[in-house]
Amino acid sequence: MLAVGPMTCASHEIRGYALTPPPIKPGRPLWISDIACVVTCPYKFYLRFCGLRPMDDSATLYGKLLHKVRQLMALADLNNSFSDAEARRDFLRDSLHSILEQAYSELNVLKGSLKISGRVLRDITGLQASLPKPSSVEVDVRIETDLGLVGVIDLVIDGIPFELKASRPSKEDEVQLTWYALLLERVLGKSVDMGYIEYLTKRTRKVIHISRNLRLKALKCWEKALELIYVPPPLVRSSRCKGCIYESLCSSLLL
Repeated sequence: MLAVGPMTCASHEIRGYALTPPPIKPGRPLWISDIACVVTCPYKFYLRFCGLRPMDDSATLYGKLLHKVRQLMALADLNNSFSDAEARRDFLRDSLHSILEQAYSELNVLKGSLKISGRVLRDITGLQASLPKPSSVEVDVRIETDLGLVGVIDLVIDGIPFELKASRPSKEDEVQLTWYALLLERVLGKSVDMGYIEYLTKRTRKVIHISRNLRLKALKCWEKALELIYVPPPLVRSSRCKGCIYESLCSSLLL
């Protein structure tokens, strides 16, 4: 199991990247998923930090259901032994029904109210089957640090962070995953050089190498987020607003 409690050290350095407490701490923790919003929309970050979040709609619940199915698929793969790769694929495929039932139950979602197509379920099975048989799987890994940062990593397989997405790709995704790698490094005391972003509706797994540039970009987003708490950004409409879950909220604030 990963050690996910708050750290007691004042700073920790991995390969020259020092994560030290900022000179000004916000009154509440900063979530990594919120910090990543700075990349595309600073105002979205500000709304989330202030606690203004749209209520879950069917699309949000659908995304949570896909996440849960993917996590349960990884755990099922971990907890069983197989004679060969074909037997493993058959087991994962045959487990789909029970995994889906468990996902509905754990999320307290009425069975049948949200339906996942057979293609998407097969794609999620294929994502797990295409990986080596795991020796360790952690889901919803919550990491809190003395830096005032909180992150919940969707999936950690053999020490590698996975960010699961049911939405279309965004520039935020790589920053979010990079931050999870930084937090894992801080907790584990060793380098995390790569991670994966999985787009669950497209059967796509993107390998992200946690480069120096990505690390610096993530740290700059943190610095910018701290500034935005005290100097809120202007609310400006752009083409990126279309389809955003905050679009109606922002529109009402512009009235």
